[in-house]
Order: sequence, then structure tokens, then C-alpha cells
Amino acid sequence: MIAHDKTILSHHGALGDFLCSWPAMLAVASAAPQTSLFFDGPASRMRWLSSLGYAPAPPEILRGLRRLHVQTDWPSELQHTRVFRFYLDAPPDMPGLAAHQRDGRLALLPSVSRESFEAPGELHRRALGRLGLKFPDDGPESFRRLFASNRREGRLALMFPGAGHLCKCWPLVQFFGLAGKLADMGLSPLFVLGPAEVERGVDTRDFPWTASDSLERLQELLLRAAIVVGNDCGPLHLAGMLGVPGVGIFGPTSRRQWGPPGICAVAADIPCRPCSRTTRKLDCPRPRCLEMISVDEVLAKAVKTLRRTIDAPQK
Repeated sequence: MIAHDKTILSHHGALGDFLCSWPAMLAVASAAPQTSLFFDGPASRMRWLSSLGYAPAPPEILRGLRRLHVQTDWPSELQHTRVFRFYLDAPPDMPGLAAHQRDGRLALLPSVSRESFEAPGELHRRALGRLGLKFPDDGPESFRRLFASNRREGRLALMFPGAGHLCKCWPLVQFFGLAGKLADMGLSPLFVLGPAEVERGVDTRDFPWTASDSLERLQELLLRAAIVVGNDCGPLHLAGMLGVPGVGIFGPTSRRQWGPPGICAVAADIPCRPCSRTTRKLDCPRPRCLEMISVDEVLAKAVKTLRRTIDAPQK
């Protein structure tokens, strides 16, 4: 392997995929304590990387990363640099890809298998193992120690009715039924809408709602929640990483593959699901796998989750 004094982490995926990849990012930082660590990706994700030693990639490094897609030789801006590139299921299009992998300058970490519904962490563990790097067994616990120390649990029951694809969304009327039952239990339901739901003008009837207009705001809400309930979406992954109890509702996607840590999963037992690993080609005209999940079924999981949290020994 060519000597390097800089390590670049490159990840441009969605929030859920990023959080699934965070333990691998911890592993990369732990394995390179004597190098400068840089991140190429959305600036908003730095809130969860700066504590590990990462800094935003400077302009010259970003230029070098762009050149990887258009030239065969290793860019001069990336001399003495090793790049860890995360991707979903299709490797990046780079003319010198094979050569850069052979000499150890470029390491690729897929988050989705084309053959199975393995979780991203399982794929990252194997990929890092082939590179001689140890995958952490306590990734979510490390995340909570860093970012959930100020958790102040209240009576909020956060409802996340949105997702990255409409075919992953439990019917809104079901969310209303669940919110009413949680309110009867003394909880305070609060619908949290993302930009897509706000743009569509989603109506939460008489239930209060707020917009998660920033990751900072989203994390603040989660740390005050007693429980979260939502579709397979990024905020549920953040809740799981922060140690907030919750229920995830899975339709066309696999709970084994995308289930957040510590979040109880609900899914219909029908042969046509899961039908998608990436939701890239979801076009089901009527996702029966979601319509079949009843309010009472989700409520039972929520009650069990709350009871388990209440009965857990205090540390």
C-alpha cells in the first residue's frame, strides 16, 4: 500500500444510509489516528463526524475527487491520500477504478447487496475486514455516548408519516388512528413533516405538527421524545442511533436490511415483500403490504416498546 498522511471519507447518500454507515466511519477514523481526516459530503453531516476528527474536505481535495471520474491516473491533488468511498449498489464510474483499488489508494464500501437483503453494516464489516480494519461492535452505543448524553425524555410521541418514496408510506389515516390512541394513553402526539410533506400540503387534521427543517432541530426533538413511530425513513435511523425507542413500519423494503438499531419493526407477512433493496424502481400501484398493517398492531408494538423502556434498569 502506498504511504499516505490524509484519509478522505466520501459519502453522498441519504440520511438513513449515512447513519447506517456511521459505524464504518468510526472504524476508518480509529484505524488512521496519525493521518488528517476529511469528509466529502453534505455539510450538515459534519455534526456527527467532527467528534471523530473529520474536517470538511478543502477545495483542492474536492477537485481531485472530481478528477477521479474523468482521468485514469491518480490526481495530483490526492497525493499521499487514501480515499474511502461509500456507494449504494453500483460502484462509481471511474476510469482508473481497478488500479486505484489494487494499490490501496481507493477503498469502496457498498451499502446494498445485489443478491441479498443484508444490512449495510454487514457489508461494511466484510469490506473493512478485507482491508484489515476492525468494524466496531458498539457503533450505536458510541454514537449515543457522543450525541445523546443530554437526552431529556418527555411525553412526546413523534409521528413520521413521510419517507423517501410514497410507496413506503403507511396510510395517513392509520397514523391519525394511532395518534389518537397514544393521546388516550397520556402521550402528546406530534407529527414531524419533512420538506416533501410540507410541499405537498399534508394535513394532520387536529393533531399538532412541526417541520424538521434542519438536522439540529430534528435531533433536539428526538432527544425529548418518549417514543417515535414512522415509516422506513432517515429520522427513524437517527432515533435508533440516539437510543430513542420506537416502531418502524416496513412495506416494500426489508426490516432486516434497513431496520434501525433498537427500533421495533412491523411488517405484513405476504410473499411479495420485500420487493426492493433501494426503492429506486418502486412502482407498486397499491402497496397492500402497508395497508394490511393495522393500527392495533402498531399500537401493541408501541406499548411493548414503552413498557420495555420503563422497566429497563436505570444506569
